[in-house]
Amino acid sequence: MKDLHKLVLGLMVGAMAISFSAFTNAKTTTRLTTYYYNAGEQPWSSTGGLPADQNSSHYSTVSGSPSCDQSTNICTYNLVGGKFEQATEGTIDN
Repeated sequence: MKDLHKLVLGLMVGAMAISFSAFTNAKTTTRLTTYYYNAGEQPWSSTGGLPADQNSSHYSTVSGSPSCDQSTNICTYNLVGGKFEQATEGTIDN
């Protein structure tokens, strides 16, 4: 009987852990679309931060998985909280 109580308790704890984890966000940044910069290249910042140009008409969406050539520029951007942020380093290979 004692083993049955331990089994039931273990199953209840497991079920609670699964139910709580179903409501926990694994990612804090949601990226729906990848963007690239139309007006030219912007330098990559090793400290992150926002690109100088935040004019949304200067950015276009990238379809599929973009290919980035190696360089010290920003290749792709994410739109997070209404601001464009650098996502990958390089130069987009169109």
